[in-house]
Amino acid sequence: MAARFDLRPALPSVDGFPRQAWLGAITRGAEDPARRAARLRRPARRAGAAPGARQLAGPPPRRPRHRRQVLVTGGLRDSLPLVWRLLAARGARRVGVEDPGWWRIGRSAREAGLTPVPIPTDDDGLDPARLSDLDAIAVTPAHQFRPAPSSPPPAAPRSSPTPGPTARFILEDDYDAEFRYDRQPIGSLQGLAPDQVIYGGSCSKTLAPALRLGWLVLPSTLTAELHEDDPSSPAGTPPPIDQLALADLIDRGEVDRHLRRQRLRYRRRRDALLAQLHAQLPGFQVRGAAAGLFAVLVLPPGTDEEAAARRAEHHGVALEPLRAPGRAGLVLGYANLPEPSAPYAVSALARALT
Repeated sequence: MAARFDLRPALPSVDGFPRQAWLGAITRGAEDPARRAARLRRPARRAGAAPGARQLAGPPPRRPRHRRQVLVTGGLRDSLPLVWRLLAARGARRVGVEDPGWWRIGRSAREAGLTPVPIPTDDDGLDPARLSDLDAIAVTPAHQFRPAPSSPPPAAPRSSPTPGPTARFILEDDYDAEFRYDRQPIGSLQGLAPDQVIYGGSCSKTLAPALRLGWLVLPSTLTAELHEDDPSSPAGTPPPIDQLALADLIDRGEVDRHLRRQRLRYRRRRDALLAQLHAQLPGFQVRGAAAGLFAVLVLPPGTDEEAAARRAEHHGVALEPLRAPGRAGLVLGYANLPEPSAPYAVSALARALT
């Protein structure tokens, strides 16, 4: 049975999708097939070959200098096998992953024959002392999945000072950087170290996960190793008509207007949730709510967070346990919690926790 209150952290607002703007962009992309025929025959797999490739990589401040650095994908999940193959070809073996973090990062690295190394995060982010023996690092600097305030991203590690086949690369998952409320925007690591950072973005949080539209911005040292007919290119390459539609929305300013509307919607929903947590669960700390689409409710030490999540589900609240070593917590997404529903959702959660 579906939960009455969906607080899963990975979902954007399902009632905020710009349906009319998207339908208009699809129509414009298909109304002149003769002019676009060459770009609509089949999905482009070669870096930079997709229509609107540079637009898909984000607004001008985040946009790469060269179109050929952009590989359009079905999202970071589909891109990870390619990323690990490219790094393994350069000698990478050990990949640092945030702990806690997105579980698929470590699993996909392991499936590719690499060794994921969990790196605990604290109030200052990743511990630099734990990064010295790694060949690559996967990070989410704009909003880490941890019970601590958001902080500026760590400086990009330098390449290995010793000669050899292995270079230090960073995989930057910029999954919800567009949404911030109580702090200034955090710049992309890719802009600081474009020759070292593999930047991954998608529309899953800004528009909808079902679009399966994403992109990689690759260092120039990696683009030369990609080929159009490479069988290991990312699976699920999005249809060119969808790529054209998104590029059209970006060029017309529709994506920026949508993001401004969504920031206001999410701020209101976040504020409503935080107010109710303060009123109904006053003994619990809430962390990580300055940006993104979720906050972490810190549970008392020794609490079985998996059991707490099951009790919450029994009371009609869908959420996720934090799964951080030595720290118990629940991850509460507020994107799909309208303000009038916040008192009832927190009341149900309070019954599960008290």
